[in-house]
Amino acid sequence: MPEGGERTEAPTPRWLQQIRHRGDVARSTEVTTAVGLLAAALTLRVVGPTIVDGLEEILKTALLHPNAFSTDPDAVRFLSIDLVLKGTMGMAPLLLAIMVAGIFSNLIQVGGMFTPSHIAPKYSRVDPLAGLRRLFSLQGLVELGKSAIKLIVIAAVIYQTISGEQGRLLMLLRGDVVGGFAWFADLSADVMVRVGVVFLVLSGADYLFQRWQFMRQAKMTREQLKEEMRSTEGSPEMRQRMRQAARTLAMSRMMQAVPTADVVITNPTHLAVAIKYEMGSRAPKVIAKGPNLLAERIKQIARNAGVPIVENRPLAQALYKAADVGAEIPAALYQVVAEILAFVYRLRAPRMRFA
Repeated sequence: MPEGGERTEAPTPRWLQQIRHRGDVARSTEVTTAVGLLAAALTLRVVGPTIVDGLEEILKTALLHPNAFSTDPDAVRFLSIDLVLKGTMGMAPLLLAIMVAGIFSNLIQVGGMFTPSHIAPKYSRVDPLAGLRRLFSLQGLVELGKSAIKLIVIAAVIYQTISGEQGRLLMLLRGDVVGGFAWFADLSADVMVRVGVVFLVLSGADYLFQRWQFMRQAKMTREQLKEEMRSTEGSPEMRQRMRQAARTLAMSRMMQAVPTADVVITNPTHLAVAIKYEMGSRAPKVIAKGPNLLAERIKQIARNAGVPIVENRPLAQALYKAADVGAEIPAALYQVVAEILAFVYRLRAPRMRFA
């Protein structure tokens, strides 16, 4: 597909789908960070006491009963494994919550998608020159500014949260260290909630920016748009043949309807309009019309079928201009058409009685 030219055309749904298959979507990492922090804070509130109890038990054993630990290498190795397993099991709910939050935040942004091409290693990702170009590009400067804002926000929230707990912190430093784990867990959850809420607000603005930037970069050139139209709708020659076939089919159906008409109004030579009224309908309908040679063909079919032909130059012109095939006649022409139909029905009456 040609890539040259200025990108000025709005992307089509098909083009956006192709971009999505390549893994390019509007996505904000700030949403993932915000949702992950809030999920971690909620989980810490729920399972925090269990984690604290496990850590207190380990510390109590280590600090109050140091002789319980053997210096044998095998015993130390088994003890280390046991401590790691206990710590992992204690932190498992927290890690699981963060992982689920990450999956959920990506699903709400881009839905389900799998792009193996993004997993495959690429030299451009480790190329120093490419990295420098990305760093000093407009996108890199924007990301740098966002990172600076995030650091400032995190520092401000942490400072505001801890500043009110300075007295308690000094007491814990001079007192019971083991008893301070519960306080530290509550403080950590409080910090994560506050940072998460702030990040959630920032992530909304960042997602809108990412969406705007994505749509701007996804614009198409005129050549790309023309190529897509050719691939989806066919070549101009093919479209022309399809239109011609449709016109031929419509013409055939129109001519087949002429023998069912009640009357044909003529110009007399340049126009012909076939009208039919069905019981229960609001108004008569135009079932066929045409100029010149087509008018002659309509009149010939009408003669062969015994359909009356009435010459009325003003009415023929008005019907030809105001009503499409299959449409009801305009209300302004009801009276004159009704008179013609009444005249035609009177002409038919003797023949119907004779039959």
